[in-house]
Amino acid sequence: MKNSKINFGLIVMSLVSFVAFAFTAPEAKQNALSGVQWFSYEGGDPTLPASYSELTSAPDCNGTADLCAIQAEEDGDSGIPTQAGVNSPVQTRKEL
Repeated sequence: MKNSKINFGLIVMSLVSFVAFAFTAPEAKQNALSGVQWFSYEGGDPTLPASYSELTSAPDCNGTADLCAIQAEEDGDSGIPTQAGVNSPVQTRKEL
């Protein structure tokens, strides 16, 4: 009798665990750098996303300004970085 109670308890726990995992959607794993793009600094206020334009490749930084480009997450398909990306870019390139 004691074994049947233990077995019944184990079966119930197994079923509860199965149901809990079967109907819980897994969290989407995102690459830490998904949507990260290079953006050229176009001048103006460097704290505003509108001061940047999307680049198709790594920037070539030759000039006299302090800031050349940032690598940050893109704000959808807008061609500009997110505000969080401007505030804390993945990388910053300075002029040479």
